[in-house]
Amino acid sequence: MAELSEIQFRIQALIERGRYDQARGMLPEAYTLAPDDFANHLLAGRIALELDDYDAARSSVSRALEIAPSSIHAGLLMFSIQRHSEQFGDAEQLILELLRDNPDDSRLFGCYAELMLRTLHLEKAGALAAEALRLDPGENLARSVSLLVNVIKGDKAGAAAELEELVREDPNAQQVAWGIIAVLQSEHRDGEALEVMRGILHAAPDDESVVEAMVELRVASHWTHIPLWPLNRYGWVGSGALWAIAVGSFLLSRLFAPELTGPLVTVYLVYVVYSWVWPPLLKRWLKARGF
Repeated sequence: MAELSEIQFRIQALIERGRYDQARGMLPEAYTLAPDDFANHLLAGRIALELDDYDAARSSVSRALEIAPSSIHAGLLMFSIQRHSEQFGDAEQLILELLRDNPDDSRLFGCYAELMLRTLHLEKAGALAAEALRLDPGENLARSVSLLVNVIKGDKAGAAAELEELVREDPNAQQVAWGIIAVLQSEHRDGEALEVMRGILHAAPDDESVVEAMVELRVASHWTHIPLWPLNRYGWVGSGALWAIAVGSFLLSRLFAPELTGPLVTVYLVYVVYSWVWPPLLKRWLKARGF
């Protein structure tokens, strides 16, 4: 079995370097030596998760759990698969089962806190993070969640600076921060997402992708962008609805108040031009002045 251990070590090294396709290519060799080896299924599940192949990841980890039902590593990996595939209810049920069997594991409380943060249950996320930190003050995931909750809730006294330091030191903290930014953007809570982004920007001021994302959020949360809310919120549906409302208004004004038709057309055309011209101009202006 020494040969199997060596292959698994090489697969693990490839995973840590982010070479997931190459790591997946080595799995058949490991399976040939031990078709039902727990570590093989766990490695296969992790690789599939990194490649966003959730069905394959779920299948591999399910087999690992059949072999070792009480494994925290396999349980946490299944939790990650469910969380990434947005099966939040299943993920919460699983983490509760893991906590029932391991009530003093700070990692589990940190993972549960991050799940609650991702679903924007801020009070619960903060309480779970506090419990994780009580069990282990060095639990970085829980620390990340606690700081992000404070920043989102507007309690910025020291939280933003501490978040900046943590993001700089811990790549996982940066991933959590990016994740909550995506969630906040999907909920159109751009101002809160902007506050989180500041911590990432201060930690990586020379990263062009971070700068670009910061500008986009600054534009989306700028007060002059408020008139464009229907378009930003509903996209083409919002645009179509505004067009239908405008056309209906024009027709009604021609029938009942012809003198208003001209001004209404003018207002609508100004709004359309504003929606096309202002966002890119605002973006250039904010970038030039440093946000």
